[in-house]
Amino acid sequence: MVDAPDTDADHIEVVWSRPEAQEFGARVRKLRAQSELTQEQLAHLVGLTKNHVQLLEAGRNSSKADGPASNPRMTTIYRIADAFGVRPHELLPESAKLSET
Repeated sequence: MVDAPDTDADHIEVVWSRPEAQEFGARVRKLRAQSELTQEQLAHLVGLTKNHVQLLEAGRNSSKADGPASNPRMTTIYRIADAFGVRPHELLPESAKLSET
């Protein structure tokens, strides 16, 4: 994960590999299923389209199967976490979490 220092949080984007994006998507899908929400309901809660939720859950940034990995904005991650009542870092792939030094 890459963060740009001293940047407005609305414009920070996460840069993940495909496995990281798929891990994030799997976490979102699991929480959505546990919450008994449809993709459309989650999309409405967080201000996204159903298609965007589908792509996030698939770990993709486009409808092409071999397209780039999804790279959600931090604000999107925060909105999704808020919808599920979890902390944003709980959605992040293990390899994307910053280690404490």
